Amino acid sequence: MTIIVGIISDDEIILASDSQTTFGTAKRADVEKISVVEFSNATALVAESGAAEQSGMAVELMQKKAKGLKLTDYAMVAELAQESLREVRNYLIKLNEGCNFSEDKWE
Repeated sequence: MTIIVGIISDDEIILASDSQTTFGTAKRADVEKISVVEFSNATALVAESGAAEQSGMAVELMQKKAKGLKLTDYAMVAELAQESLREVRNYLIKLNEGCNFSEDKWE
């Protein structure tokens, strides 16, 4: 289970998470689940949960896509995350081509 907490006050924003994750069948308790995504004019914090390999891939894609990109509204961060997750999903589908599973589960 992942716990991620965000607190907004008049002077600051605090974002915190636990540090335990699972890589395959192994557990680690020293993982940073909060990453910085730098835009040309702003910085976003992204917290990840779920399968560490896949969420890490999505965050890396977000970081690459954000470089040099001007953040014009808050929805851009969510759209970038969605686009990156879709790319990870498509990569995994391609990687597992020929396996017997229904794509309806992915919609």
